[in-house]
Amino acid sequence: MARKGTDTVIPWEEIRRHNTDRNCWVVMYGEVLDVTDFLSVHPGGLDPICDQGGYDITSSFESIGHSSVALEKARSFKIGLASPAMAAPTQKTRSLVPESTTTTPLGAAASTTSPQSPPTTAPTTTAGSSFTINILLLVVAIVVGYYAIMAARI
Repeated sequence: MARKGTDTVIPWEEIRRHNTDRNCWVVMYGEVLDVTDFLSVHPGGLDPICDQGGYDITSSFESIGHSSVALEKARSFKIGLASPAMAAPTQKTRSLVPESTTTTPLGAAASTTSPQSPPTTAPTTTAGSSFTINILLLVVAIVVGYYAIMAARI
């Protein structure tokens, strides 16, 4: 895992080179994160992060509705700041949330001119809540079906 100074400004050209599962950097809220060692333990698998290696993942991170614990974990991978002199490259995958042209570093106070700032608590999303409710309904249906079958055998 690369360990540059946390205030080191890293050009996008350098960030873009780190886009494999053996060497993966991403940018979130303007900060460069070396997530190489985290890929193998990411709860969602390595593909969601690795597919966006070398890109700004802020919108994707927010659209999924990660917890405040995930945000704190992300802060631990910071190796520097993305160069503001160059625009971020276009993401390989389309995000569900529109991208912003400015970002605020993780943990920094949000200013009125910055539309994106890191959440201080877990964001609430309809997609995440809907998914959880659908899973719970599926489990309830399976349990009710099981007991109906067992009751019919008696």
